[in-house]
Amino acid sequence: MADLFEFPEMPREQRSIKLFRTPFPKDPENAAPKVAKRFGVTGKVRDAGARLIFSNQRCNLELFRASDSLRWSEMGKLKSEDDGAVGLPDEKTAMKSAAAYLKDHGLALTNRRPPDVTWAELSIFHRGMTKPETKPVAIHVNYRYELDGLPVFGPGAKTCVTFGGKAKVLECYHFWRAAKQEGERPLLSAGRIAEIFRNDEAYAQLDSESARVSVRSAQFGYYALPPREYQGMLIPVCAVSGTVNTRVLPRYDFLRYVVAVDFAENDVKELGVVTSRLPRIIN
Repeated sequence: MADLFEFPEMPREQRSIKLFRTPFPKDPENAAPKVAKRFGVTGKVRDAGARLIFSNQRCNLELFRASDSLRWSEMGKLKSEDDGAVGLPDEKTAMKSAAAYLKDHGLALTNRRPPDVTWAELSIFHRGMTKPETKPVAIHVNYRYELDGLPVFGPGAKTCVTFGGKAKVLECYHFWRAAKQEGERPLLSAGRIAEIFRNDEAYAQLDSESARVSVRSAQFGYYALPPREYQGMLIPVCAVSGTVNTRVLPRYDFLRYVVAVDFAENDVKELGVVTSRLPRIIN
């Protein structure tokens, strides 16, 4: 079975990792009207369980109860995908405008990494054309986060500001939890992390005669659950990425997260850790 896997040298720059607690935020219901006003949303709030939702003819605002997260958008109100896409800002202008927008709306938090920019494109295929006409319709300025120099992975640690034509903001989401350092734990050994990865059921049906699992990189960091879920502490993980090759599937790229510390049962009580119900590997 060992021949099935190909591993690089595992990261061993550090032997332990700091723990970051994420206290449950106060219920956003009291602050909701102020946040809505900040985003220019009027109307009554609707309780949707995990979220509080403001909605009017122009836009929607969602506030997540379990985290310090929100999502505001006009995208659902556009008449077409390229509505107002003329005059998109360039990358430099978009990054500068996004930083100003986040600051103006009280979202200019620390721990953000430098942003990257992606484009949304629309492809139109008319009769008689040999290839579709493609044009950009929006530009996204994307932020990820880090703590103690390590990246924070997962759906609960990202911010994005989307611009349409004339540099108008069409959407903003800010998924993050306030994090406070509390203690430190030894990291699992490189051999133990590799063992957990090898024994995952996803590879149980593969053999070295017809398949290969090639790990390209392994990086320590933290994992943030989706903003709608309560999380008492960011989960220390080792992000493992690579490629699976089989006869049926010539190439499948993967990114998986191995929980990189041992948690005792009392961690759940003392720190609110949710890992007692998580598998050893997070997909």
